[in-house]
Amino acid sequence: MQKADIRTQWENAAPGWARWEATVATWMEPATELMLTMAGVAPGASVLDLASGKELWTFAYDAPGTFMFAGSRTTPTLDGEHVYTVGPLGDLHAINTKTRKPTWRANIWKDFGGGAQLPQWAIVLNPLIYGDLLIVATQTSEAGVVAYDNMTGTVKWKSAALSGIAGYVTPSIAKIAAEDHLVMITAAAGRGRNAKG
Repeated sequence: MQKADIRTQWENAAPGWARWEATVATWMEPATELMLTMAGVAPGASVLDLASGKELWTFAYDAPGTFMFAGSRTTPTLDGEHVYTVGPLGDLHAINTKTRKPTWRANIWKDFGGGAQLPQWAIVLNPLIYGDLLIVATQTSEAGVVAYDNMTGTVKWKSAALSGIAGYVTPSIAKIAAEDHLVMITAAAGRGRNAKG
């Protein structure tokens, strides 16, 4: 299917969905091209048929609190049978794509001393999968970056707090001198460390 065909079908079948927030996957049986999005669901995620825009299933949860300008700020991450989402209030969910329920959950802001005041535009980051780790930039007073076991949610390692105010950043992996390093740009400076911990 050509992009123009998908665009026309989506405009007719699913107006208002943000197609640019998509992760295309084939993890459902039978294999279907899907779009995974956090747009239009607050807070939570939806799985949509890519060709038709039809919603196949949704995961939603209660998240009491407020922040400026409602709506999604992140893109879900797909790895194997799990979808990982981070909501604007810091709610991290590992959603099993078969059961459509969370395997584990955490709050990356509250669990590490983030306090009552969120960053101005709320929590804005995409979860990063690296091997068996799920890595997020918490940027709180107790941890700058946290790596969870992606299957259990157990904290495998965390960095010291980072200087400066919390920014809107997603860590990335870069190979430097034949080693994988976790790198990111925060509101204050560029950061890096060995990705394995």
